[in-house]
Parts: sequence; structure tokens; C-alpha cells
Amino acid sequence: MDSEFLRDIELPNTLALPARAQRALVAVSTAQLQARLPSMTEERVFVLGSGSNVVLPDALPGLTVLMRIKGIAEKKARNGARIFEVGAGESWQGFVRFCLGQGLGGGIENLTLIPGTVGAAPIQNIGAYGVEVAQFIDAVQVLDAQSPSHALYWLGREDCEFGYRDSLFKQQPGRWIVTQVRFKLPSHRDGRVALGYAGVTDMLERQGITRLTPVAIAEAIARLRRSKLPDFRKHPNAGSFFKNPVLTDAQMAELRQTLPAASKANFETLPSWPHAKGCKIAAAALIDRAGFKRQQAGGVGVWYRQPLVLVNTGGANASTLSAFAAQIQQRVQAQFGIALEQEPVQMAPVRST
Repeated sequence: MDSEFLRDIELPNTLALPARAQRALVAVSTAQLQARLPSMTEERVFVLGSGSNVVLPDALPGLTVLMRIKGIAEKKARNGARIFEVGAGESWQGFVRFCLGQGLGGGIENLTLIPGTVGAAPIQNIGAYGVEVAQFIDAVQVLDAQSPSHALYWLGREDCEFGYRDSLFKQQPGRWIVTQVRFKLPSHRDGRVALGYAGVTDMLERQGITRLTPVAIAEAIARLRRSKLPDFRKHPNAGSFFKNPVLTDAQMAELRQTLPAASKANFETLPSWPHAKGCKIAAAALIDRAGFKRQQAGGVGVWYRQPLVLVNTGGANASTLSAFAAQIQQRVQAQFGIALEQEPVQMAPVRST
């Protein structure tokens, strides 16, 4: 029924930006979603979970699907691992807590306290403290919003084209609607942990923890995150606003040759990590050294404990946020020759005719 569609409603987002949808559908099941999607497949469809990794305009065109498909179902174990199919509308933190309650770990505990929904996790390929969600994904159930039949598929991990904060779903916005995610998790007897980040081991040592259980690691990471990152309920934000840039060896060599002396000294001491493609540079350090520590303008500011995080200090909208982010990108580019890529998805506004 047309009454299922909501019109001109306010949209949730952790940046607390003023945003309204022209038309919205609250999706509670895959069958309902298939039945109620517009028959005209060219209409733009945008899926919104909790709004934790998006920059929303004042007015969002087309149809907004508010993802509320719930449920956690365990399937038959395979190769010593446990398999769960989880509704896209489930809270990500709720699922991590569920796994810990089941005695499961293997690294998923490193992804604790990340806001958002399960359905958003594979789109962004969320990651933290040396772990990416792609490591635990067996398959993703998607609905093809651009096909006349709104066909439903299970895409295996390889089909999802996961990369650093990237996926097939992010590369083809508006086409795929994630409805369920199938996770393959090592059993509690596996004993694997992911402690590649020094900050995690330092926090464990400060807490005097020697028995490395998934729960203990999750608690240490939660403390670490809270010490650096603002609570979006008190300080609206979308988490890391920029990706850590990845440079090839050739690009690194070129910068060493072309940067002016003042920038070169700063460049050589930037925190970095080895990467399959070369070297990953700390975007937070780039922003800090470009002079944006504690800076703010137009209701947007840089979080004083973590320069990667932009905070709505009051009265910001998509335009003022984007303008401030562009200033950061321009200055980093001018000083270091490195392009910062925005991490949250930027939605286009309604264009007046």
C-alpha cells in the first residue's frame, strides 16, 4: 500500500545534520522490500541504517529505505567454524556483543564499539586495530534495486571486491541493497587474537590483563576508543572523516624528490605502516601538521584528541561540513602533495527545477 511510504521525514544521522527524505520506506523484511520497491528501476534508491557513516544533505531525493531487517540465525557449522546469518538492520555493536557472549573471537572483538548496522559493515568494509570485517564475511545477501524483478542474490566474499574501506557495494551506489550478512567465525577453542596495534597491547598491560580472552581484548579496545574518539550522542560525528592514504613506493620516492625542504622534514617523520601496495600514511598526522589542530569554522571542528574526526559543534549542515573538509584536503595537498579521500558517503541534495 502507498501508506507504507513515508513522506518528508527527518533522517537519523550521527553528525546531527538537518536532513529530510522526500519519500521513505521502513524495511522490516526482504519480502516486503521486494514487493514495495518502485517498479521504475531508474528511481534513485538510498539505504540508511543508523546514519553513522554518511553526510546527508538538507533534502534527500528519490526513495530512502530505512533498513530495519532483524534476526540472528545460526546455520550448520563448517570446518570447525560457526556460521551466522544476520539481518542488515541489526546493530553492529549488538552483534559483536552477541559473539562475545557465545565465546567467539578470532579478531571480531577488535571491531567493538563501531557505530552502525550489520548491513553497513560490508559496504564500508569497516575496520579497526588491524582487523577488517571482510575477514569474517562468508557471503552477503543483496537485492538488486536496478533489476525489474528486484532479484535476490548471495554474493561470496570474493564477489564483494573488498578493499581498504571499500567494496562492490560502495563502488556501485544505488544498485545493491544489503539485506543479510553471513559470518563465518572461528570457534572459541581457536584461540587466535589480533594484537598488531601497539596501543592495544599497551592498554592491556595498563589494565594488568595477561589472559587474552576476546572479552578482555574488547574491553581494552573499548577503553582505547573512548580515550580518543568522541561519543556521537554528545559530540555529533561520523567517526574517521578521511581515509589513511596509501602510497606506492614510487609515489613515496617522488614526494621525497619534489617536496620543498620545510615539508620534506615533516613528511619523513609522519607515522606510517607497511601496506601491500606500499605504505599507509597516518591521515591524522597530516591534518595535525597542516595546522588544523582544534580548528573550527561554520559549526564544524576538528576533535582535539583525534584530528581524523570532524565534529558538529553546533548548527552545521552538509554545505558547511563539506567546505571545512575541503579546506583540510586543500592544505594537506598543498603542503605534502597527498590527496585525502573522504570516508563517509556524501549524498547529493535535491536539485530545484
